[in-house]
Amino acid sequence: MENNEFNDSNFANVLAENARRRAARQSRYDQLTGEGCSPGRRMVLIDHGQGVRRLWLPESMLRASKELRPALDDGFNGVIANPLGTVTKFNKLRLRHDFEFWCRECAVGRLNPRAALHGMDSAGAENQLEQHHLRPLARHIGGN
Repeated sequence: MENNEFNDSNFANVLAENARRRAARQSRYDQLTGEGCSPGRRMVLIDHGQGVRRLWLPESMLRASKELRPALDDGFNGVIANPLGTVTKFNKLRLRHDFEFWCRECAVGRLNPRAALHGMDSAGAENQLEQHHLRPLARHIGGN
């Protein structure tokens, strides 16, 4: 039988849990950078020639690439320049190892999953639905 009696000990636990949940809700969550995503990530500075970006990448991804493997060392604090040669290769590897990135890029944020592979931002694919589906439908029913 559960003890549903409310006492000072329970109250302190409830307050502590409430504070923990409020802090978690206020923390930053960004699937594109990996910040605040699932555990088992390392912060890595990546430079693809368009400026240095701070990414939190899954450790499995870092282990899978010899160019990214140095970031697994606890003392590593450098920038990895042009990993895997191109943004496309880097994103292909990341899509295989980073589920939250995959969700943002392929399932939610894009109409064309290939856009994620080529490093396009959401603006690059924003009108695909209109161009490929709605405009032909509008022409068919007599619109412009």
